[in-house]
Amino acid sequence: MREPNDYQDERGSVAIAISAAFKVVVPSALVFGLAWLLVIIHRRVYDGMLLENPYQVETATLNVDVTPSWAVAAEDDLAPVPFPFPGKVCSLKTPDLPRRLAAFYEASPWVDRVEKVEVRLPNQVKVRIVVREPVVAVKWGETHYLVDKRGVRLPGQYTDLAKVPYLLFRVSGVQASLPKPGERWADVGIPAGVAVAAALRDGGVEQELAIEAIDVANVEGRLDPNRSEIVLHTGERTAIEWGRSPWTKKFGEPTMDSKLENLRLALEAAPGLRGVKYLKLQFDRPYMAYR
Repeated sequence: MREPNDYQDERGSVAIAISAAFKVVVPSALVFGLAWLLVIIHRRVYDGMLLENPYQVETATLNVDVTPSWAVAAEDDLAPVPFPFPGKVCSLKTPDLPRRLAAFYEASPWVDRVEKVEVRLPNQVKVRIVVREPVVAVKWGETHYLVDKRGVRLPGQYTDLAKVPYLLFRVSGVQASLPKPGERWADVGIPAGVAVAAALRDGGVEQELAIEAIDVANVEGRLDPNRSEIVLHTGERTAIEWGRSPWTKKFGEPTMDSKLENLRLALEAAPGLRGVKYLKLQFDRPYMAYR
């Protein structure tokens, strides 16, 4: 497998030189949540790539590592995905080449989907890949596991989240067993935690609060139906009762926007919620108690 070199880690346009023949391009759309890789065999290296058969290329140039540069080495015992084209060379006229190449990349737990595989004879292949991005970090014992917006677990274990170049909220209280990388976490608290994290981030309040964890242990009232299903814990030792899960079907729960507005009102009255013991957002107006 070819590994990236000459990596330039920027949030705008990033180019990773895979070899003289390949580039992986992550455009500025990454800022808006769409991370995609474009793998190209360039015509300018045509003479160096072509063998006796003008439609053959070295198979190694088709095998690109899509693991992000910031990712820790996966400690999971993941069986390597066999590359679908054995041998040193591959014909671009190989039957089902686009389908087989797409299936190979989609087998990576880092890949959300392959949007397009295009073969342009005599010497060009383009693969457009959407890469999974972490949105929350699930606290699991003394370590963390990253989860994307679909609730899919990403590879690796993380003890130092500061090295991950994303704003991640910690989610605690997950009860279902740990899934394998690339699989959804089968716990009702995961989609609830992801939705609350997205609301806090989109609502622009995360900068005003040092939220240490989004506790989802009681989602669907599995611990106590009379308590708030979701509780946010801050660095100021404030417990913010969010109320029910965003996916609840029960009547009378305020909207996400209403809860965010209640949170803003509370922050105006007590910046950073300093001195506040607990805050309830699940009513028409915020209710808070001081220490």
